[in-house]
Parts: sequence; structure tokens; C-alpha cells
Amino acid sequence: MRILNETYDNERIRELISICKSNSGVMGARLRAAHHELGMMVGSMIVKEYRSDKPFAVVLLMRSAAPFGEGIADYLDCPLLFLDEKHDRRWKMNDCNNKFIMDNRGTICQSTLILADAVINTGETISQIYDTLIKITDDIMLAANVIQSGFDPGSKTVFGTRLSDNKFKGSQVLKQRDGKGPDTGDRLFRTLASVDDSA
Repeated sequence: MRILNETYDNERIRELISICKSNSGVMGARLRAAHHELGMMVGSMIVKEYRSDKPFAVVLLMRSAAPFGEGIADYLDCPLLFLDEKHDRRWKMNDCNNKFIMDNRGTICQSTLILADAVINTGETISQIYDTLIKITDDIMLAANVIQSGFDPGSKTVFGTRLSDNKFKGSQVLKQRDGKGPDTGDRLFRTLASVDDSA
């Protein structure tokens, strides 16, 4: 794994990471901007450290990957594909005949794919997608803003902003408690604003 804050640690990276942490209380536009800037930094790291003869394309796992993945794509100035895997169960069966692949096969086959997510916890979801796409292209990497330190990438190439020892289930709460914490997508898009966390 190639981790941004371990390789290129500086004050700006530390500042952006502090904004992104689940206990920061930051939501909405400021959080999205931090994810986007870190995505651009990871995009820069990818260019420096990954060699490919193909152009890049970013596949965003919706919705929480949007700002981070857009940052990578903006830095690379490459195609951006939006994937909402929750609405297509064929990913779990590694079925290449799903709508996303049929709609984007040309770009997938001609590009070095960057599967982008905001957070990789167990890696189950992103690995299912990887295992399906690897059937039609052999040039794929994973990228995430946060990677849980227990995640085992196997032989996959992985880029990330930072590793985290935190383990909690993303939920409709404002603070980490009892194995639950604020969902990254809810924080990014400010859909936690009306949650009563006093219970």
C-alpha cells in the first residue's frame, strides 16, 4: 500500500486529515473540499509511483467517494465513471453482464482503472467490484481517503491518504459511540444535520 501521509507528510496534509476525521464535527462543503484536495494529492502520488501505458479513468463508488474521486480525476484530467453498486446485485456474483460494465466497457478496457472510495473498512464491497472488473481488464488499482489498518489488500495495488485503527459501523449518529460512528457520506452531504444524538 502507498499511503500519502506516510510518504509525503506535511502540515497541509495533516490539516486536511484533521478536517476529515470522524470526530472533527466537520460536515458539508468544508469536508468535501478537504476530500477533494486530498484526492488531488493522491492523484499526484499515483502519477509519480504507478507506471502504465494506458490513460487513467476513475470509477467512483457512490456516494461517499465523489469528492475524493473527483479530486483524483481532476488532477489526472481523466474520465470519471459513477458506480452505484448497491442497486446491482450482480457485483456479488462477479457477473460482467451488469449495466455499468455494458455502458462503460470501452473506457474500462482502454484505461488504467482507479476504483475510488472514501473509506475501505473490510474491503468486501470494493473487492467484489475489483474481482468482477479484473475479468475484463488487468490494470486496476484501489484508492481511498481512509483505509482501515486491518484491511488486507492481497496482491492489489492500493493508494490511500491514511491508515486508521478506528473500527465502527457508519450510522446516523453525530459522534462515535458503542461501535457506531457518523457515516462518511452523511457527513459529506450534510444529511446528519437533523439527527438527535442526545440519546
